[in-house]
Amino acid sequence: MSRLVAVLPDPHMALCIAAARPGTAIATCGDESTAALLAELTPRSVVLPAPEDLTSVALLQSPEVAALVREEPTDLLMFKPRTRLEVAAEALGAKLLLPGSGLSGRIENKLNLTEIAGAAGVAIPRQQRVKIAGPFADLLPDWPRPLVLQSPRGFSGKRTFCVATDADWAELNAELGGRPAKASEYIDGIPATVNAVVDAGGRTVCTSAIVQVTGLPTFTPFPLGSCGNDFTWRVGPDPSEALAADADAIGRVLAERGYRGHFGLDFVVGERTVLIEINARLTASFALFAAWGPTLLDAHITATHGGRIDAGLLPPIRGGQLLAYNLTDAPGAPLPGPAQNPLTGTTWTVPVPPPTVAPGSKRGWAVFRDQAVVTPAGDLAVSWRP
Repeated sequence: MSRLVAVLPDPHMALCIAAARPGTAIATCGDESTAALLAELTPRSVVLPAPEDLTSVALLQSPEVAALVREEPTDLLMFKPRTRLEVAAEALGAKLLLPGSGLSGRIENKLNLTEIAGAAGVAIPRQQRVKIAGPFADLLPDWPRPLVLQSPRGFSGKRTFCVATDADWAELNAELGGRPAKASEYIDGIPATVNAVVDAGGRTVCTSAIVQVTGLPTFTPFPLGSCGNDFTWRVGPDPSEALAADADAIGRVLAERGYRGHFGLDFVVGERTVLIEINARLTASFALFAAWGPTLLDAHITATHGGRIDAGLLPPIRGGQLLAYNLTDAPGAPLPGPAQNPLTGTTWTVPVPPPTVAPGSKRGWAVFRDQAVVTPAGDLAVSWRP
């Protein structure tokens, strides 16, 4: 029987996983306050200062973490599949509880959404592969403006652009000119997400609809960037059953292709509800949701071991989080700590190492338990600002 070790550079995610499964061995980056918080939740943790190369691979290959993993047969819980992670895990004799990086990469590639959604019968915005080149007027001239342009790889709103004018197009050309992209029609509505887990038989367990806080300039420099979640839908008719049906359909397609475990789906909910993205990995909201109700984490572990999960729709959770990014063009400071235990704290913040945060990178998280994060009108319901 293997034991679970979570290797997560982000201390917020590490604390949440420790809260979800007390006693789980944890490896993360942080300081003495991080170590003290983890000590409340688990007898085994390794907390290291953030290296210059702040990656999951660097943390896993550090002598201290490698020694922890080698102690006994180990299942590794990590954020995102990568070839280097797979090689490092194999060298340590550990099982990586993630789908293969090749399969995950193909699913997550934004240029492949049309084919996957089509196979599942799930509605998406009209979209087309394009090349970022030439005059804007020549790009899909019969499509209404604005257009949403996405690079094949990107996250948290990075490399996602809303392009309405020639000036927007010139700015995009300066960054990604000559490269392929996905062009989509702009759909007005409320950004939403669900977390789901699928097993080998195509059975899917899915969260209720989660409001995706998006594009707030106080928190993110990216106009279409996600910067938080509210785990209870209160901004109009609850779309949970419809989104869960879409997650079930997508899950069956993923399972047919060999995928097992957690995935996230992003939607726009409005007059038309459409799927806009598949995240074939853990997600930014997965860890906190698991801390307050470990069903998803337990299902992910079961599915990645080839077991059968209990399909269904999970109830909403009152609470959520906000993510703060460095809004400047210069290195900045992480959020101040220390945090509180994610099981007992009402409002708490976790800084993201290292001591300086690159422009556009995450500074930290603020978590709100038993509170609404957004109002029924869609405005922020909390007063916290980074």
